[in-house]
Amino acid sequence: MRPLFLAENKTLFFRKYWWELLASIPINDLLFQALRGLRIVRIVRLLRLLRFIRFLVRFRIVLEASARFAEKTYLLYIATLAAIVVMSAALGFYYLEVNVNENVNSLWDSFWWTIVTITTVGYGDIYPVTTAGRILAIALMLGGIATFSSITAAIAAYAISKNKSTAE
Repeated sequence: MRPLFLAENKTLFFRKYWWELLASIPINDLLFQALRGLRIVRIVRLLRLLRFIRFLVRFRIVLEASARFAEKTYLLYIATLAAIVVMSAALGFYYLEVNVNENVNSLWDSFWWTIVTITTVGYGDIYPVTTAGRILAIALMLGGIATFSSITAAIAAYAISKNKSTAE
């Protein structure tokens, strides 16, 4: 559904989506109290119902668009891969550094280091001291760049294909 300002024929829009106009009427306590004496409160309930229906219609549109986006970009698969990379690296770093590195005291420290490393922030509060930990860090850096680049590329490809389809 297109909004009113994008509709080519405004009259046809209101014939088809008449409830949009009713549902857009603001209902506050003052209006509710004024209408109560006139027994028009039933209409106010109907307007609230129409507003809820409008919300549901728009929510369905957003859900359908999100499903198309997720299907065309494989974003769910990429996010799953990213989660696996993060968890594996955190567990590996914890296993390699826990009794050797004085900065690693818990699995949370390893998880923190993994997120900081994969996003290339690198605060320096936790860093690998073993050779195996440094090799893991190199693999994580490369894997993080590849994973997050895939997410960016998927979103950009979807935006370009969406832009092409609307232009044609």
